Parts: sequence; C-alpha cells; structure tokens
Amino acid sequence: MAHQESNLSSVSEAYSLICRDSTKARGSVVLFHGLTGTPAEMRGLATSLHNMNFNVIVPRLSGHGETIEALRTVSAQVWRDEARRAADEAAALGGPLSFAGLSFGGLLALDAAAAFPRCASLVLMSVPTFLEPCGREFWLRVLSYLPDVAVDRLWLKNKTKRREGYLALAHHAYSKHSVGAAVRLVQIRRSVFKTLGRLRCPVLIFQDPLDHHLPPTASLVLQDYLVNSDSTLCCVPDGQHELLLGHKHQFVIERSSQFIDANSVD
Repeated sequence: MAHQESNLSSVSEAYSLICRDSTKARGSVVLFHGLTGTPAEMRGLATSLHNMNFNVIVPRLSGHGETIEALRTVSAQVWRDEARRAADEAAALGGPLSFAGLSFGGLLALDAAAAFPRCASLVLMSVPTFLEPCGREFWLRVLSYLPDVAVDRLWLKNKTKRREGYLALAHHAYSKHSVGAAVRLVQIRRSVFKTLGRLRCPVLIFQDPLDHHLPPTASLVLQDYLVNSDSTLCCVPDGQHELLLGHKHQFVIERSSQFIDANSVD
C-alpha cells in the first residue's frame, strides 16, 4: 500500500489502553512510532499487549499527523522530552515497565529505557543504527552539527516509490521526508549511543535483512553497543522497514508480545 497522507488527522491521535482492573495489570508498555508516521502503525502491537493485560501508552510525537512543514521545525530535545513524559506516565501506573519502538521510535525507546534502570524489557524494530546509502549517512552526520536555526531550513525530499503491495496494512504517513527531521534523528542517535552501556534489561531486536533504509549489519552493530544487556536478534525476511505493517507483521507482534510478557516479573 502507498503512503496515505490525506486522512492523517483521523489516525494520528495518541492513545492509551488501560486495564479496567488495575490489580490484573501485568505492567505497562510505551510504544513509539516511526519518523513521518503516526501512532496508528503501533495499533496491532498495542492491542495484542492490552489483550494480555498490559497498560499501553502510545504518544504522538510532535510534528506528526499534522503537515510536513510542522515536522521540519521540531527539535531533537522536544522529541526526547515527549518520550520521557510518556515513560513517566506509564511508570506511574505501576508494575514492570517496558518499551518498544519502530525505526526512529526505537531510538526514543532506547533513550527512555536508559533513564529507567528498572526497565523490564525493550523491543526494537528496524532501528536506524546506520542508514543507506552511505552517502546519505555521511551527509546527515555532517548536517547534524548545524545549529537548530539552520536545520529548520533544510529541504524536503520525496520518498522513494515502492512496489505496489509491499505492505500488508495501510501506512498513514507523510509522502515526503524532512531532511531536517532526519538530521535530528542522527542527533538523537548520537546521544543515545553514549548511554547504551547503562541498559541491563533483555532486548529483542528485529530487522529485515533487505530493509531499504538499513544495511544488513545494522542490528549487529546495535547489539555490540548493548554490552550489559541480554540481547536477541530476530531476522524477518520480507518484513520491510515498517515491520508492524509488512506481510510479517503478525509474527513480529506475537514475538514482541511474548517477549514482553515473559520478562514482566515484579
């Protein structure tokens, strides 16, 4: 399915799925969507976890579900602060606290988890450890040292056209990339990678080896940085970058849910 932008407002709202009986809650999970996407892309995993008696919080990151122009001027710190607030909200519900994120959302999940030493588990999908092609990675790194006022003015770029039917589910996202937003992703990644040694929770990492945004070794590089965590790699052929929307989405949802459930012990 192609990117669907015309109806973003109807699918872009943040949502929470809270257990009616708090005594039966297994814990709380915060899910972070990807760059240019919406909370809707996390709906399948959120529903699965809630059906297993987890409280689930899915924030909408600033600049998403609005216009691509709004996305251009959101600072890296704003997104990091939003992730921390969602984590605080989930922690206040009590019980084991876990995080999961898709792509850019995976970086925010890592960032939030590093601030919570008692994080129970972490699920990472298509995390942009490095980007392809190499030239893109190089220039985004260079641009990431510009001041915010300059990053705000960077250009927009049309997304690469994908083959029809590459996803199983609708992808509600902008049809363009904001280079400035991608630069801020790199800024956040740089900060996050300095803290990965703090993580001591079990980590499950998913990647399609033919992901069009990532080199096949991206997950291995991430695993090397998780020196104090018990991390597991899960290869998902034909899963696509948008793993929760691709043709293997049900497998990813089931593995993620089982992993979080198995590690949610008070």
